[in-house]
Amino acid sequence: MTVDLVTARPKQVHGQRSVAGPRGPRGGRATTAHHAVDPVSLAPLLADWLVATAPAVHRTADQLRGGDYTQGVVSSLAMQVAGTPAFLSTAEEQGVSPELVRPYFELMRRRLAEGGGEEDLTGVIDLLVR
Repeated sequence: MTVDLVTARPKQVHGQRSVAGPRGPRGGRATTAHHAVDPVSLAPLLADWLVATAPAVHRTADQLRGGDYTQGVVSSLAMQVAGTPAFLSTAEEQGVSPELVRPYFELMRRRLAEGGGEEDLTGVIDLLVR
């Protein structure tokens, strides 16, 4: 599900399940300045999405501690990388810049190339450790 930035109503776009803008709360806020979206109307939708995704923080911590990045995977890295073009096209259609997520998507592709296709996104963290 994504949020139509004109009506602030949930809608299905290209099978994406994200909320207004690039992965994160700031994306939705940034887009409201250019569209007729009341930030107060968007806030409950964004808050619900944040609550629904919060358990991922604990799963990531467990995976990092245990070293098994395939434990409890809901959406594999391979599947998420395959969905990147649809995500980017949805952002473009809604007038949301992909500048913030492009580097993240590149890290995802790198991890996939290293053989992490069955992992969760946790393996991307290893690419950031120097």
